[in-house]
This record gives sequence, C-alpha cells and structure tokens, in this order.
Amino acid sequence: MARKFLDWCLIKNAGIGLWSNGRHVTNARSAALQSTQTLVEHVINMTQQPVPLTSHLPFTVPRNTIIYGFPKIGFTYQELAAATNGFATGNCIGEGAFGPVYKGKLQDGRIVAIKRLSPSSTQGQKEVFAELDLLSRVHHRHLVQLIGCSVTKRKSLLVYEYVPQGSLDVHIHWKSSKTIDWPTRVKVALGSAKALAYLHESCQPRIIHRDIKPTNILIDEYFRPKVADFGIAKFLPDGVTGIETRVMGTYGWISLHI
Repeated sequence: MARKFLDWCLIKNAGIGLWSNGRHVTNARSAALQSTQTLVEHVINMTQQPVPLTSHLPFTVPRNTIIYGFPKIGFTYQELAAATNGFATGNCIGEGAFGPVYKGKLQDGRIVAIKRLSPSSTQGQKEVFAELDLLSRVHHRHLVQLIGCSVTKRKSLLVYEYVPQGSLDVHIHWKSSKTIDWPTRVKVALGSAKALAYLHESCQPRIIHRDIKPTNILIDEYFRPKVADFGIAKFLPDGVTGIETRVMGTYGWISLHI
C-alpha cells in the first residue's frame, strides 16, 4: 500500500493502555475507543470546564475501568482564544475535516496549529474524542503531533504542532510556486510512505487514514512531510485484511491506499 502511494508521488511511546479490573486488555481496539469517549463524556456532563487530561491523575469511570497514558495536554478555551487573537480571520491558515485551523502562540512561546470544531460540522464530540484517543497513541516523525486540547460541552479545540511550509498541494499545484526538484519529491514521497507504512503495520491497533491527499500532507521547514488530519481515520482490527467498499474521504478524491 505504501509502495503504491510512493509510485503515485513520483509521477508506542505514550500510547494508551486499557486496564479493566486490574487486567491489561491487549486486544482492546473497540474497548479503548469506547472507554475514552465514555470517560470524557462522563466528565463533560459533570462540568462546563475544559477537561484536564493528565497522565498523573488518571480518570476512573464506572465498572472500575481506568485509562492511563494521556500526556498533560489540558488547555482552557481562554488560553487558546488569546493565542489566536480571538480566533481572528487573519490567523486562519486552513480548513480541516472538523473546521477551521488557526495559527496561535501559546504563553510559553510555542507556535501551534489549533483546530476548531465547526458548530455545523457533522463530526461532533464523538469524533473529537476518537481523534484525541488516536493521536495520543501515535508518534512518528512523519505524522503531525497532537500537543493538547480543550474540550467542553459547547466548544472543542485540538492543538497540534505547527508545520510552517503549509500543505503539499500548495507546492505542487499553485502556478506561483517554485517547481520542486526530483530529489525533494523523492524525499516527500518516502516520508509520506513511511508514515502510511507505520499506520498500517506498526501501530497497535493498525490504522487506515482514508483521506490521504496533498492537502493532508504538511511540509516542515526542512521540507520534510508530515501526514495530517486523522478526522476520518479508522482502526483496522487485527486479522482483517479486506477494506470495506463504502467510499470514504473527500468528494472528488479517492485515496490510492484504500
């Protein structure tokens, strides 16, 4: 699959461990995702404040289920609003599957990309929780890293590392863009293929992105690719090799790795 993507381009560090009644659940794809959603929904129903996810104080949910492994990633809505100058239009750098993405500067000086869930989006809190659960267990140099979040009953924000050179489509489709030489194309293709190979083969559980395209491949300051936007990512259960035929992804674009 990664090879197909490479050809096209050329023409468990902080993972969640799920424990139930003192036993480690190894085949817990669905259980981990469902428990994460139950966990955050349970907390949100109790308070209007952002959920302070932290690895030092694990949350407990009914039936003695405990989820460990979240880094300390809690932000307040006010912090992120200040970082983006009130989500000013001038700070908007793109539109993702969930809604607009803003460039922001945190109080500690870090430059970040903040994904704001659109109120009219068909992907609601459930999908935000799924992406948070997913990204908290995925670490690779060619994947965009989740830094933090702010989740309340009415507002949901995800905070990612900022990738300064924008998306690949800008560099290969815009007429004003400088032509990318072949060595650089190979570099981008290899990095993107490595990211997909990691998602398909090395992740536990394995993951299919399902919306891989130039706009979802970001370029850093060294022109290294980072695959982004896991908004419609799907876990691939162990032992399953076939992919369902229902079309997923962006209209007008079908990923070659599906």
